Amino acid sequence: MALSLCILRLPCRLVQFLGLSLLVCLLSYADAFQPQRRPHSAFLTRPASGAARDDVRRLLRGREAGRSVSTSSSGPASSVVRHAGPSVAAAPVGSLQEAKKMIYAYVAENGGPSTSAIDAAAMENFMGFVDKYTAEVEKSGTLDPKEYLYIMTSVLKASRDMAGYEFEPYHTAIRQPLDLYKLGNDLFRPLVDLEKSKLEGVDQLQRVRELLDKGENVIFLSNHQSEADPQLMSLLFEHLGFPELGEKIVCVAGHRVTSDPLTIPFSMGRNLLCINSKRHLDNPPELKEEKQRQNIVSMQALSELLAKGGFLLWVAPSGGRDRPDENGEFVVAPFDPKAVQMFNVLAKKARTPTHFFPVSLWCHPVLPPPTTVSKELGEVRTVQRSPVGMAVLPELESPTAEKASRNHATEVAQQQVEEAYQRIRCDK
Repeated sequence: MALSLCILRLPCRLVQFLGLSLLVCLLSYADAFQPQRRPHSAFLTRPASGAARDDVRRLLRGREAGRSVSTSSSGPASSVVRHAGPSVAAAPVGSLQEAKKMIYAYVAENGGPSTSAIDAAAMENFMGFVDKYTAEVEKSGTLDPKEYLYIMTSVLKASRDMAGYEFEPYHTAIRQPLDLYKLGNDLFRPLVDLEKSKLEGVDQLQRVRELLDKGENVIFLSNHQSEADPQLMSLLFEHLGFPELGEKIVCVAGHRVTSDPLTIPFSMGRNLLCINSKRHLDNPPELKEEKQRQNIVSMQALSELLAKGGFLLWVAPSGGRDRPDENGEFVVAPFDPKAVQMFNVLAKKARTPTHFFPVSLWCHPVLPPPTTVSKELGEVRTVQRSPVGMAVLPELESPTAEKASRNHATEVAQQQVEEAYQRIRCDK
């Protein structure tokens, strides 16, 4: 108790320095991280600044003096007062809570994830994410405090420094000098309860492996539950003995996951085909033509990849994440027949054999989406440790003459995904 009181009497900056000094080794790796693509120069390694950082510093000074201090904004950064005060412990990292305090101190000194538009909101969202993530990881007991510290500091610096990164229509995963693919997997690994998860389709995954080894293509037609679907699938592939599928898979990605500062680093760690969903094509209206042009370039890239062969693609024909119905239960969103038809036409033009496999996912508890679709970036994210479900279903058969309707493949895939979804649910 006496030691704690002495620490509380230390000047705030000295406490921050003592805590931050323990981060130097870890942050040296993240400091070396630079993108392979050219980001917007206005954002690259932009010094921490803005109202959010200034708010936090005033809050810290107010806490040190034992008084409350108002911020320059009504909501953003106000919750940081309970996180980043002079209670930061200048001691070796012995627990996740100690490591979390060091993260708070680092954010207070350097600022959090930001773009020029949503500095304060992005930082507050990150702090809330850290709170919830730490609590859930503590439950699992599977993450060492030092590993936790490395993961969170890497996520923080990459989110801040890579804001505004420009994705190519076909983006390949950035694996060095910082392996963003592994970082994303490691972030979500402690949140997945594999022992209670429900998984189907090992035989189908073996079939997929054989097809890819022969130079043929595979397209997964899947429902979409979470921004972390790619990372969760990689973890499940790894668990089932197919780790290379997670590294090989190319995910169709929309505007949101390539624009939000908290998702950019994880998107950079994946192979992506950037296609703007029709849900968000008009948001904002002045970028509609640019998004349409990008979609055309992406389709050209897809045609080339299919022609080359050995290509694994994951696509959500619904165009977005599943949402809860009027009873609060998540349901599989309707597949868009036009989307399925488009990929089918491109596959046939490529003249390289292409195989379609329906995939059903149940994983929304890990990182649930908002209950409604929003056009704005910067959604509030929460996490929960949970079992997950995945079913890789048998390949879709080519329709016979009497079943060759334009929507046949979509209807069959939708029905199979919905039926499997009920089997792999882990909440019943």
